[in-house]
Amino acid sequence: MPGRRRRGGGCLGGGQNMLNAPVFPLFAWLLPLAALPIIFHLFFRMKKRPQPFPSLMFFHRIDPKLSARQKIMEWLILALRTLMILFLLLALAKFVWYGAGARGSVARVVVLDNSGSMSARFKGEQTKLRAAVDAAQALISNLKHKDDAAAVVLLVDDPTVPLPAGLVTDRASLKSAVSQVKETEASGSAAAALERALSLIENSTATRYEVHILSDLQEAEWNRLSSLRTPRAGTLIMVHRLGTALDKEANVSLASVRLPGRKALAGRKIPVDVDLSNRQDADARGRLNWADDQGNRNTVEVVVPARADKSVTLLLEPQNPGLHWVNVWYEGDRFLADNRASLAFVVAEKRAVLFGGKKDDFGLLPVALSPTLDGRLSGLAPEFVDPSSLVVSLADKRPVFVVLPWDALIGRASEETALRQYVEQGGNLMIVPRVNDSRVASRPPDWLGSVPETQESSESGVQVLSFRPNAPVFTDLRTARGDLLLRNIKAFKYVPLKLSEQTQGLLGLEDGRVLLAWRGMGRGNIFLSGVAFDPQWSTLPLKGGCLALVQNMALMGEEATDVLVGLTAGERLPTVPEDLRELEIRTVTGSGLEWKGEAGKRPEFPRSGVYTVQGGKRAWCVYVRGAEREGVWRFVSGDKIPALGGLRCQLRDFTSADDVGEEARRMQASLDLFLPFLLLALACCLMEGWLSSQPPRKPRAAETTGGLSCPEEKAEAVAGKS
Repeated sequence: MPGRRRRGGGCLGGGQNMLNAPVFPLFAWLLPLAALPIIFHLFFRMKKRPQPFPSLMFFHRIDPKLSARQKIMEWLILALRTLMILFLLLALAKFVWYGAGARGSVARVVVLDNSGSMSARFKGEQTKLRAAVDAAQALISNLKHKDDAAAVVLLVDDPTVPLPAGLVTDRASLKSAVSQVKETEASGSAAAALERALSLIENSTATRYEVHILSDLQEAEWNRLSSLRTPRAGTLIMVHRLGTALDKEANVSLASVRLPGRKALAGRKIPVDVDLSNRQDADARGRLNWADDQGNRNTVEVVVPARADKSVTLLLEPQNPGLHWVNVWYEGDRFLADNRASLAFVVAEKRAVLFGGKKDDFGLLPVALSPTLDGRLSGLAPEFVDPSSLVVSLADKRPVFVVLPWDALIGRASEETALRQYVEQGGNLMIVPRVNDSRVASRPPDWLGSVPETQESSESGVQVLSFRPNAPVFTDLRTARGDLLLRNIKAFKYVPLKLSEQTQGLLGLEDGRVLLAWRGMGRGNIFLSGVAFDPQWSTLPLKGGCLALVQNMALMGEEATDVLVGLTAGERLPTVPEDLRELEIRTVTGSGLEWKGEAGKRPEFPRSGVYTVQGGKRAWCVYVRGAEREGVWRFVSGDKIPALGGLRCQLRDFTSADDVGEEARRMQASLDLFLPFLLLALACCLMEGWLSSQPPRKPRAAETTGGLSCPEEKAEAVAGKS
């Protein structure tokens, strides 16, 4: 049966001896044209016109044997013409019969899937990757011809494995390199690996080309439709699909490890959120472990329900400013590729908080930011400056938070410009009323995103509600059920705020008017308050959650830096300056990785860990976590493999490394059917020509009358004798 070019890569099964899909399938599709002579014979024959003729003479003149011979001759010529066209098309399609014929030199490329999913069990305690490595070594071992060459291409680029760059004839060294392939925690690119495999055999001088794919065909890599180059004519693509042993135990994936989205200060506890995911039908019970760069480590017992996610918060307390890291890993399931993650972060020393005015103007707000007013407990040191010196103070102090009264920017254009740039570059700004002065700016700058209205008051107080309990500023103020801890707040004096479209209300009155709002600008944040932080204005400063709320506003947003880069295993450093020619990668913690080479050829990170990347005067710190999707047990089934694009292949279910090697050895002998089919077509052509050139046979003369066949002639002859 002719091979077909299928969308998604059509693959065919086969037995011991195998007829390969045609090299030129167009001619295989034209095989029905062989029936054209029959069609012309049946539907386009010359029509005979009736002609008067003596019937008795016709029956006496006809020879039944001659008529039968003519019909046989016509059908024989018709069959020969049909076979000639059929054999010619089969020859042009170039079928190859493997397992028979002569053996030539082979160029064999093995695409070895070393992605995270291959660390799952195959049979017993053997992993799929170990079985695939054994099969790759078997494919290399059975190359016996002196001109045979082989290469191994990994699905996940692993700099720790010293594989040759191209086809080599030194099979012993190649087998030794393959034996060093080990499990990764990464997702790979099937299209990139196949492109490289096909390019390796492009200029080979071998007489036979093979690409063997050893993979479990997980959908994460193999279910993406790709468009690959057209392989060299005659290339055989074999896919050996490894199954996954059924495991009823739960599998927990470490989905993410993240900071809460605010700046970290030395000496303060830093919460690290770890998201766990269980996609199996059984509850998962295990241990979540962590270890940081200061030697601290801990273990937390966790239970992740079936088909559910769970978030666990770890508390770190770095004592010194600078770069810090933490490794997190889960124990409790048998699949390890998605159980590890690393996180790097920068901790700053004590940071300044600028107040544009006198201390009495801000009530309890300075104390909420720093109970001792010197930054010893919170890492935030309040400093009070005149609004007129704001430009100089922003440049010298580099504050993390700026607090101003509503009227501080009136008539100060330079201060307004400097403050806006400060916010856009990642700073946080808060605008509040003065405690002892009811004046507010009637026309504050438009970029603040709010306009204060007239001050109102209530002796008994009005209820203050939360409009957005899930806002990031309330991260530490929510219960496990998501309820906000700030309750029963009453406002006695307040200035309602009229918001722009970009500004969101956080706290407000029952009638919908806003008293506390937020808007983002650039990389920074602006908080707008209609109440002063004083008990005369509201009960908010008396609430236990007020301190956390104010400090969250001061530290909201990550430190502005391009030094830290977070990646998932299988990714590489995304961008580097064009003028960088060389990079060097070193391991800080995690899997050992030492690499130095051209910046354009920088490798992927195959495993979790923290790494430094140095290039000239530039340096990056890269932290990597395992690929979560490698723990999703969904695999490409059937004979359509989208990652192969339109390439034709032969698909086998992997049984053992010995079977793979034996089948490859048997298929090294091949018979190109082009010449046999061409000779058959030529033979049919010659025979058809010889039969068509034969002269027509004449009827035999009458035997009893000396060659007279008509009754009248016979009667005349008898009368003459008498």
